[in-house]
Amino acid sequence: MARAMRENQLGEAAAPFLGPGAQFGFGVGIIVDPAASKSPKGRGSFGWSGIYGSDFWVDPQARMSVVIFTNVAGVSALGMDLQNAIYAASP
Repeated sequence: MARAMRENQLGEAAAPFLGPGAQFGFGVGIIVDPAASKSPKGRGSFGWSGIYGSDFWVDPQARMSVVIFTNVAGVSALGMDLQNAIYAASP
């Protein structure tokens, strides 16, 4: 079940809520095309974001798990800024 959670469950169907390069697993969004997603996360990364700034992702290629808790309603630049800083600092 854990493997199925991290695999594309929609095939070629569109997942516009997640943006380009991403698809739905079971309960998480997954990166299927890192170049299209414009994210530093690697292929197969998965995670989810909450409405008030909670976010988590796991990047198996980078051997990284990140959990973020803020108290900011809606989308903020903080999550993307933090993501870019973490990947810039990782070996």
